[in-house]
Amino acid sequence: MKAPADKTIAFTFYSLPTARHGQGWKARVVFPPGSCDSSSADVEVVGADGRPVDAATFVIAGQSLPVCRGRASLPCAAFAVGRHETGIWLHREGESPVPGALTFE
Repeated sequence: MKAPADKTIAFTFYSLPTARHGQGWKARVVFPPGSCDSSSADVEVVGADGRPVDAATFVIAGQSLPVCRGRASLPCAAFAVGRHETGIWLHREGESPVPGALTFE
C-alpha cells in the first residue's frame, strides 16, 4: 500500500441505525501523505454525542483495535491485507456490539 505523497486519505465509518439510544458512533481512519505498509493510520472514534469514546474495541479490516480516549492506530499493512473484510463493529464493555459501514461525506 502506498498513499500519494501530497494527499491525506480518510475513510469515514458510521454506525448502522440502532434502536439503542446513544449507542451510535462515527470513526475516521486517516492515512497521512506518503503512508506505506510500514506506516500507521490514525483512528478517531466518537460517540453519538460527538465526544471521544473513552474505551472500546473497534473492529475493521479483520483487526481489533483498542480505543482509548477516542484514539486508536491501525497498521497500514494490516488495512491493506484486511480490506475485503466486511465486519465493522464498535464493542463497548458491557454493551452489545454496534455494527457500522463505510460512508461518504
